[in-house]
Amino acid sequence: MFDKTKPNNTISKLPKIDFDFNDIDLLKQLNKTNIEITKLNWIASRIPNQDILLEFISIKEWVKSNEIEAIHTTVWEVFISELIEDKSKISTEDKETINYKDAIYFWLKKIKKNWWLWYNDILEINKIITWNNSWVITSPSKKISNSETKEILYTPPQWLELIKSLLYNLEGYYNNFDEESEIDPLLKLPILHYQFEAIHPFWDWNWRTGRILMVLYFVLYEKLDLPILFLSDFINSHKKDYYLFLREIDSWKEESIKGFTLWLLLWIENQALQTQITIWKIANLMLELKTLLKIDKELKKIYKKELLDFLFISPFYSISKIEKYLKIHRNTASSYLNLLEKKWILKSMKLKRNKIFYYEDFFELLK
Repeated sequence: MFDKTKPNNTISKLPKIDFDFNDIDLLKQLNKTNIEITKLNWIASRIPNQDILLEFISIKEWVKSNEIEAIHTTVWEVFISELIEDKSKISTEDKETINYKDAIYFWLKKIKKNWWLWYNDILEINKIITWNNSWVITSPSKKISNSETKEILYTPPQWLELIKSLLYNLEGYYNNFDEESEIDPLLKLPILHYQFEAIHPFWDWNWRTGRILMVLYFVLYEKLDLPILFLSDFINSHKKDYYLFLREIDSWKEESIKGFTLWLLLWIENQALQTQITIWKIANLMLELKTLLKIDKELKKIYKKELLDFLFISPFYSISKIEKYLKIHRNTASSYLNLLEKKWILKSMKLKRNKIFYYEDFFELLK
């Protein structure tokens, strides 16, 4: 019988389960989920500059993921922090959020090049998030407990060689898909996610590393071209259900596996739909601004496609940032931003001794 207070050293390697993935309820939900993911990918492709989606849409995921770990910052604060050139003056919370973004970018480049996830990549992702050397932790004190009651909810495996062996096994199951015996890669995702959380290889930030592996899984199997699907937002709204599912799977009950798989597929469908709505709003706002830049007598003098792209990568801007992006003189960059403020498109505020600008209508789309 499974004992949550003792190290889970009997955890099985994948594929382990005797489970019918041809279940009619799963297949119905799988179809709905795939439809919404396909729509999301198509809608995202309508945005010419993909950096817009990676920088803007993903920022909410970075902040929400940190909230799950009780690291509190805001989208506003993170955007502001990215404009601070002296990174030593950024708060630890904002640094960790920016690091989460960097970890996604790290592996996105890897997967676009190799279409593969290595054991060392998992370590590197965790290292980028924590900005410390990352290694597998086998301490007996590594336990998952209720933050309020201190009740032990789960105890990860403890043997170093066992943990490494499980991670190598996870690597193989994550990368390989057998079309003859498996229906759809999405049906493997819940088990993959559970397995990583159960291995719990690091001392800290296992959950965030695990969620990055989930987001990038859609790219690996070409469900999405970019990792733009919000996942942490839904967990925050259904945190109790999420942790309950994980703990029920510890005993590998068939009904728990089906329940979590259905729940996760529904969650992905819901988040894919919400992200579609956000992208349509971005596209409409871009069209409105493009029209204004072309018809206004003063604005059309500075209009260029690169300027429009720049304004939609982030809703916060500094003179040095636009100077570097457009490769223009600092005085020209300053005149661009000041004109946009004069025309009531941008607003400005003081950050230390510097003036920064922000596009409020664009920022509001995150809400």
